Amino acid sequence: MSVHPTFLHRSAPSNGERIGWLALAFALIGGPGAWFMQICAGYMLANGPCFPHESRRIVPPHAFGWTWPALIALLILGVLIAMAAFAVAYGAWRRTPPSTSAPEDPATIEVIGRTRFLALWGMIYGASFAVATLVNAVAYILLPRCGG
Repeated sequence: MSVHPTFLHRSAPSNGERIGWLALAFALIGGPGAWFMQICAGYMLANGPCFPHESRRIVPPHAFGWTWPALIALLILGVLIAMAAFAVAYGAWRRTPPSTSAPEDPATIEVIGRTRFLALWGMIYGASFAVATLVNAVAYILLPRCGG
């Protein structure tokens, strides 16, 4: 498998604009964080009403009818956050235009490498965790809610 040469030869933005560390941090942990939030809260919303006491119920009590729309809203929010992290990472990666020559300053080389690395993994994490959240949505839709 080969990688396109312009994909590997990215540098810091040529117009002097720096990509902030907050943007790169969100790009890197936004997708996994959204998925983790969706897993933890989604498990509580999907299964909590099935176990209001010590024994399992066949269907959730009527008072917990709000949990299904909340679960769907949480899934949508998780996908949106993961896709926003992907978009931020892609924007950071795109703002590092291809360079024709390597910079001579070692500090600039370090910034270029760090920016490229974090943006690339932010794109991978954002897209992957958006798909993982959608897979969870399929499971919530197809499997019985309080099935045992």
